[in-house]
Amino acid sequence: MDADPEVPAPPMSRAGPGVVSLFAGMVMAPLAWALQMLIGYGLAAHACYPTDIALSAPLWPHLRAIVGTVSVLLWILLAVGFFIAWRNWQSTRAHAADWAEYSVQSGAGRSRFMATCGLWVSALFAIVQLFTSMGILWIPGCGA
Repeated sequence: MDADPEVPAPPMSRAGPGVVSLFAGMVMAPLAWALQMLIGYGLAAHACYPTDIALSAPLWPHLRAIVGTVSVLLWILLAVGFFIAWRNWQSTRAHAADWAEYSVQSGAGRSRFMATCGLWVSALFAIVQLFTSMGILWIPGCGA
């Protein structure tokens, strides 16, 4: 049997997003949604049920404004995560072009995969956070 001829590996640069940037792109959108759930629903629940008995009106008269402000801040966090994921994906674009068979050995494929996952996770959690925000802001509180 003849051995396959050696194909020289291309010089792969390790330039691209770092590990922290790749993880930030993957984690910031789910973190924004989790904080939306914890803070938004926590504030709404405490405003209507501070004890065992439900109130007819929230404890704080501007509860919707408070929850809305928290929601806007967390949308900004999600947008920052999406921007980081987009930038990671753009900076790993060269890794997908040539010499794909060597990208696994060089670690470039891993960066491209994580950047792509971060982009998809950010987009999907933006949809989830949209519905969560709508639920928190539009559903009447305290038995109304």
